[in-house]
Amino acid sequence: MPSSSRAALPASEEPWLELSPPADADHEPLRHGKAAKRREKSHANRRRKRQEARAQKDKNTLPYPNSHKHIARAESIATSYDTNAIPSASSGFIALPDGGHRGSKVHEARELLDGESFKLVEWNGTVVRAIVDKDGRIIAVLAGCPNDSNWESVHKSGQAALQSARKRCRFPKKARNHRRGNFPALSAGISFGGGQKLPGNLHHSKTNKKELDKLLQHKSFKRIAGFGSKALRTWAPKLHGYYAENFNDLLQSNPKLERNFDNSIWAAAAFNFGPRTCSLKHRDFANLPFGWCSITALGDFDPTKGGHLVLWDLKLVIEFPPGSTILLPSAAIAHSNTAIGRRETRCSFTQFTAGGLFRWTAHGGQKDAEYFRGMSAADMDRVASQNAARCKFGLSLFSTFEEVREMQRSEQRVPPLM
Repeated sequence: MPSSSRAALPASEEPWLELSPPADADHEPLRHGKAAKRREKSHANRRRKRQEARAQKDKNTLPYPNSHKHIARAESIATSYDTNAIPSASSGFIALPDGGHRGSKVHEARELLDGESFKLVEWNGTVVRAIVDKDGRIIAVLAGCPNDSNWESVHKSGQAALQSARKRCRFPKKARNHRRGNFPALSAGISFGGGQKLPGNLHHSKTNKKELDKLLQHKSFKRIAGFGSKALRTWAPKLHGYYAENFNDLLQSNPKLERNFDNSIWAAAAFNFGPRTCSLKHRDFANLPFGWCSITALGDFDPTKGGHLVLWDLKLVIEFPPGSTILLPSAAIAHSNTAIGRRETRCSFTQFTAGGLFRWTAHGGQKDAEYFRGMSAADMDRVASQNAARCKFGLSLFSTFEEVREMQRSEQRVPPLM
């Protein structure tokens, strides 16, 4: 991947310092040998990373995004959902497992809507609609798409790239039949969990890595990724800041880690290749309980008849047109898709960050065994209290409609974490 994919987010507001020697300084003697060349290359890489970090800093400390029209025209969808009851594990870094919903199936939209419990949310994929819980917190956003007359060609180009890559990828069985459904899927980016000893970039066969790298460099997916991240910054600015701060700490701790996109704060992405990507009911419990993911629908299908996003805990069946993006706390809320027509196609692209990465940085970049080694009883109690309060802290990072509008009116910077 090119070097831009490795740029870190700013660790703080402190400027980077690069001191150049005076013009009359003595030159360092020339170095020879492989070891010297490796050192020189390492120094050059660090200089490059500092320059990239400065550029990324400028990008991420701009005033609050100028999204007056999107926010002013946005609609609210009220629910009775109690976000305080999200299923968090004791650590607060991941959600409780959902059991995989064995025996689950892909439902037809009419199956769910013929009853009295589910409500249809009609959506054209452009007008922003924010879903709020019983306390008025924004808990999910139908973010739509960029205000670009050429957007259809952008997302269709991404869909074509996925279809092309699918023909060349070699999908192992676990990538074809998994807890989210029966469709080929591959993830790229940084992860931690599932037996990994350290955070690292996900490994793939040479063939699959080549195809994933091409998708990550594709202009369509770069734009989709950036739009999702900006939408999070617009509708959950404090949560966005929390993700950005954690991601920065992670990247600074290990220069070997490679980020997917330099315009997104999520650590990983999943390409769901289709041609009929309709997920089963599930929760992404390995993510932060209060964390959000970004989902973008792609393909050629009628969104009024199929491909809906079903939010089971909210009893909503949402029309989800190709090229549009939805943000939601995927570890907390069970979700799935409705079936599409036999001759239709549907793929999707998601961005997420594993909860284990937040745990790693919170523990000072070390495994649990090392973090807890030698702790006193008082220290253990302190950590337990922090874990118990983590979800409450996470929910404090959510915003209300009025908070978002007020920040937009005053064009404030993203508020600092407290």
